[in-house]
Amino acid sequence: MAVLSVFVKPMGDALGWSRAQMSGAVSLGNILGGLTAPLWGRWADRAGARMVLVVSVILVGGAALALSQVSALWGFYLAYATARLAFASSVEIGATTAIANWFVRRRALATAVANLLGGLAQGVLPLVVQAVIIWRDWRAGWLAVAGMALGVGLLPNALLMRRRPEDLGLLPDGTPRVEGASRGIPPPSGTETSFTLARALRTRTLWILALYTGLAFLVQAGVSLHQAPHLLQRGMPPTLVAGMISSFGFASATSNLLWGLIGSRWPLRLALAGASLCIALGVFTLLMARHTPQGFLGAIIFGAGVGGLLTLVPVTWANYYGRTNLGTIRGVTLPVQVGSQAIGPLLIGTLYDLRHSYDTALVLAIILVAVAGCLALLAHPPRLTEATTGAR
Repeated sequence: MAVLSVFVKPMGDALGWSRAQMSGAVSLGNILGGLTAPLWGRWADRAGARMVLVVSVILVGGAALALSQVSALWGFYLAYATARLAFASSVEIGATTAIANWFVRRRALATAVANLLGGLAQGVLPLVVQAVIIWRDWRAGWLAVAGMALGVGLLPNALLMRRRPEDLGLLPDGTPRVEGASRGIPPPSGTETSFTLARALRTRTLWILALYTGLAFLVQAGVSLHQAPHLLQRGMPPTLVAGMISSFGFASATSNLLWGLIGSRWPLRLALAGASLCIALGVFTLLMARHTPQGFLGAIIFGAGVGGLLTLVPVTWANYYGRTNLGTIRGVTLPVQVGSQAIGPLLIGTLYDLRHSYDTALVLAIILVAVAGCLALLAHPPRLTEATTGAR
């Protein structure tokens, strides 16, 4: 999303597309991601995350290559929606399932480290892409994205990823090999609570978390995509705006470790509420930004809040519902998240086209993420009571 934000103006100007038209491709990709999420989730549980992630990287890299050649709006929709489908669904499920399977006690920290590396890349990529666009054009920018995606993401997943530590005679969190592993006997998987899908659906917490993620990720997706055009409209230079988007990525990355520590020590519902508050403050700062320092500050605060969201949400699902059926549970609940990510960019883009300003959209975003924070406070850990153990 942050990368597409850099492309919105040059592609829109060159091809005559409006902000709402370009936002529609994001929405389509999220809708497709939501529709396919249950399939990705079951595949991750049954076969492991490796093939899910390999296929995801191929989809993203191939789509970026196609984006470098588009000239018609339908082609843009087809290519970008494919890449967005992968990020919104299969990458999310594959990565979070892999981490949840390999870590229990250190899950929040492991998720934070993974998001740190992803966020650092997100911080660097807009600068690289903007430099390539200035040097050549936006088509070359998409070629750079394709090269980095395929060059970095494909072989490590294909060669190194394993389904879970029990397959290698290990326990989660780096516990050494246990007796009996050499004879193919898997060690115990721990004492964490593990819900089936049917049991999880009968808990109130699942629906609260689904609504929370829906509202929070609507704001995350919408503001992430449109923050660069908003700052450009305020008269800030394109090169500095690219730096602000990179600051957003770096803030999201570096805040992950802090959120990982918070998620390990605080009740997760309080941590989620804190992330929502940080996002609201960041969006408010972007709304009020009139000068370059305010733009950087807003992007950094907003990025820090998004970092909390990206770290804490998968940890919450895994800690609340266990790792045995996590892919399946996430596959069923993820459509709410990605559906909202589909609505967010389109909603903000449409409000801009109607008002010729992002102010109304940003005020609405602040209200929605504040409501999400209030919901988070109600998301207590579920229990395997008699009411839930009857379903299998």
